[in-house]
Amino acid sequence: MSEAETKLCSKCKVEKDLSEFNKDTRIKDGLRGQCKLCSRIKRAAYYEANKERVIEQAKAYYEANKEEIAARRRAHRAENKELYAAKQKAYRAGKKEKDAARATAVQGIQALRAERKIENDAIKSYFDSVTDMFVEELKKEGLTINDIFDIEVVETDTEDVFDVTYKVIED
Repeated sequence: MSEAETKLCSKCKVEKDLSEFNKDTRIKDGLRGQCKLCSRIKRAAYYEANKERVIEQAKAYYEANKEEIAARRRAHRAENKELYAAKQKAYRAGKKEKDAARATAVQGIQALRAERKIENDAIKSYFDSVTDMFVEELKKEGLTINDIFDIEVVETDTEDVFDVTYKVIED
């Protein structure tokens, strides 16, 4: 690179392309002394060290200049209608894709839930039938559930609570 196309950063001391420096009309060559990266690092460090103060100043400026800021935004929007229309169109297209993907995902989740419900209903039905068969076998043998399980009913103020303990049945 030739001398006219590069400049030495005053902070990091690296020779960089002129496009790596911000403009500053007060300087003879029209560019700041620090490169963009060093300037960005310096601003970030200042912001972290003075976060509350920076936020407070920004709020105060906004409150003092609300109308001017709003007028500037309206003027910019009016001057760049095509840009904003393109952004809106891209947003809507992306939103349609996201909504379609979300709808597909919801349908998949609903299908899984329906499958699980069928499985759970089948399991419950199976256990109900096994329990019914067990009770029927007990009746054939002349036994009751109480002969196999020791069931104690405990009275409480709100509801009956069952304390179930198993006892070994000897043949």
